[in-house]
Amino acid sequence: MSHDFKISTDRRVSLPRGSSRHKPALLGLLRSLGLDVAYHRAAGNCVYYRDDRGDEIEVLDLVAGYGTLLLGHAHPQLVAEAMQFLSGGRPNHVQGSVRSLAARLADELSARAERDDCVVFANSGAEAVEAAMKHAMLETGGRTFLALEGGFHGKTLGAVQLTATPSMREPFAIPGLKVIRISPRDIDRLEADFQRADDLAGLLFEPILGEGGVRPLDPAFIGRVAELCADRDIPLIADECQTGLGRTGSFLASSALGVRPDYMILSKALGGGLAKISAVLIDRRRYQPAFDLLHTSTFADDDFSCAIALKTLELLDSRRIDACREKGARLLERLRLLQCKYPGAVAEVRGRGLMLGIELQPHPDSPSFLFRALTARELLGPLVAGYLLKRHRVRVAPTLSDPLTLRVQPSALISDDHLDRFVDALDETCARLARNDVRGLTAHLSDRTEVRGVAAYGGLLTRQSYVEFRPRRPNRRHDSVPRRSIAWLFHLIDADDLPSFEPEFASCAPSERVTFLNRLAPLAEPVVMPSVDIRSRRGGVVRVFPLLLPVTSAWMKHAVAARQFSTVRALVQQSIETARDLGCELVSLGQFTSIVSGNGRALDGQGLGITTGNSYTTALVIDAVRAAQADRGFVSADSTIAVVGAGGNIGRSCAEILGPEFDRVILIGRDAPASRQHVREVARRIPRAEFSCDVRDVRLADVIVCATNGIDPVLVPADFRQSAIVCDAALPRAVHSDTARRRPDVHVIHGGVARLPFGEDLGVPGFPLPAGQAFGCMVEGILLCLESIRDTSFTGRLCSERIQQIAEIAKRHGFEPMASPPDLMVPAVTIP
Repeated sequence: MSHDFKISTDRRVSLPRGSSRHKPALLGLLRSLGLDVAYHRAAGNCVYYRDDRGDEIEVLDLVAGYGTLLLGHAHPQLVAEAMQFLSGGRPNHVQGSVRSLAARLADELSARAERDDCVVFANSGAEAVEAAMKHAMLETGGRTFLALEGGFHGKTLGAVQLTATPSMREPFAIPGLKVIRISPRDIDRLEADFQRADDLAGLLFEPILGEGGVRPLDPAFIGRVAELCADRDIPLIADECQTGLGRTGSFLASSALGVRPDYMILSKALGGGLAKISAVLIDRRRYQPAFDLLHTSTFADDDFSCAIALKTLELLDSRRIDACREKGARLLERLRLLQCKYPGAVAEVRGRGLMLGIELQPHPDSPSFLFRALTARELLGPLVAGYLLKRHRVRVAPTLSDPLTLRVQPSALISDDHLDRFVDALDETCARLARNDVRGLTAHLSDRTEVRGVAAYGGLLTRQSYVEFRPRRPNRRHDSVPRRSIAWLFHLIDADDLPSFEPEFASCAPSERVTFLNRLAPLAEPVVMPSVDIRSRRGGVVRVFPLLLPVTSAWMKHAVAARQFSTVRALVQQSIETARDLGCELVSLGQFTSIVSGNGRALDGQGLGITTGNSYTTALVIDAVRAAQADRGFVSADSTIAVVGAGGNIGRSCAEILGPEFDRVILIGRDAPASRQHVREVARRIPRAEFSCDVRDVRLADVIVCATNGIDPVLVPADFRQSAIVCDAALPRAVHSDTARRRPDVHVIHGGVARLPFGEDLGVPGFPLPAGQAFGCMVEGILLCLESIRDTSFTGRLCSERIQQIAEIAKRHGFEPMASPPDLMVPAVTIP
């Protein structure tokens, strides 16, 4: 099963109202992973933020601006240079004049690189890549580039064509520009790619694949690349945005590989962490004079950036570059000792100088479901980064294209004490990883004020596959019997269900579990639970795949109340796609998945049938009420019925079918304008019906049907009149669980539950129904599959014809209402 991580570009996902106006999707992701920290001060190798109490927290920064801070934060001499420039009155933007500082910087760069180059300046690494591409196309006339698999060259429109990660590149394809990707480990394939390529413009490479997992290139491979480029007379272009200027222990990493590129791209550290500047060094013999006017930029060549870059080069002397090499070698040795100590936590350590990568060991076979899910979702690296930040005050970050690899790119000024602090922190973290301590490594996600609501980036990260919950026992299947299959969608009732999937959370306080689940909810994706085969008395078999949406009723309810449907609908839609991948014919919506999808009408079935399960649930409620009345000798014509949640699909249908049989009908809805109007319209269609927005009016009724979609009980034992019949068809329960014990006179039944013909045990964690019982919404899908009804006729507004039809189908296949006795508090499905 593939687990190809991608960035979602699904236009069906929109941002919830009230979300941040600055990168709201990214902010939501940082919040979920515990990385949402606003730093207010920085100096040297440390950054500082204030905690919830206002105390200043020092963090050791080993991300260092993704490599820009080779001289640390706010280096005093660079700050002094900037202040002197800004206070001296020197003009900064005087385009169309002689730019003397730019000329000085070009000379200095060419001299430090020991080359004879013409230099083109830009504002960022990606812009420098764009400039290099344009010049190569001008020089050669070609429109085909060669680039390495795993390479990263930026995200602007041209540069992203060379970046290897498909999800970053594919939404922005440029017709007419061709890129051939070559493996950095396969010289034979390299030769073949060169042979078949025509219209070549150039080849780009990183001496160390930075975002691709900090992977140094083999000198033999890049040596052969240089020979082939020379044979074809196309420029060899080195992207040294991260590796250049001494970070890897030599001024240029490519020189350590024994090659002399035709173009050199420098950025990041060149601005000293204060200026935004990049440069393309182009061999003078290849430089095209026309490029001077064909490629210009308002902000390039500015005196401020050039002044800061010149000072940066002055500070990056041979002593500092030697320090990068020596400190990096010592750190690499210590990290490799950790790899030997914790082979179950660290897969590999690699890099050169102060550009190192720590690849975490994936946990596909971990006993922890959460670890397996995080590994499959490629979120284990970000989780560890959050743990190191919150537990040890150490800042690292995963690489973009290989999120299992943590980048370590400290400044050249990093002290041995700081390196000791990092290694000690990583040692403790690896010990937790090695023993699958999921609770310890996620504690920082539940130790803050509860996170409420729907995150602002719903759908930012999606997957092309799904996660499976590994069964503790074999799936209950009848593989020798021809079968059809359905998917049943459900979610956690509340945070107390979490230990059913991750037992270590049983010791957590309820509030911690709530915070944890709410924080991770926006990262939720369908979880495939163990399947079970359900048999019909007519010989048919349907395989049921329960698909867990690992969010709670409260989280879903908040989305409904705030009318923030897009994020949760995207999750439901993803579940449909998962069902399709599993080979299902139909999807049955359970709990709030029906509500948030407009009773199924807002979903794309992807060729699958969809049902809300509401029709059979209604039929089960009605049968349960009538059976209880018959058992107790209730005469409807002399009695009062109350329907709580009469504005919903199930409540309205129960009221319209049962109401005319009673002497008095009380329809109870929410005290909100839209709800009042809707329930009053229902009341006008039912004889002797009246509207109420006071739930305590159930005390006037002999029979009560609860079809609410709340998250807390709304009815307690004292609310019912003597010997009342109460049918609770809600999950979470609308009737307090202590009612049957404290009010033995009240007959509490749980509608929406059916008896299976052959008593199969669903065994779904978090839904401990006794063997032989299933929820009506699930059974409706089974029944439609048995009857080959594969459409959306059982979605949307309920009608009595459909309710009657599904009841007859159920009887034909041997499925019966399950009216639980008062002492068996069996939960029932939430009814929209």
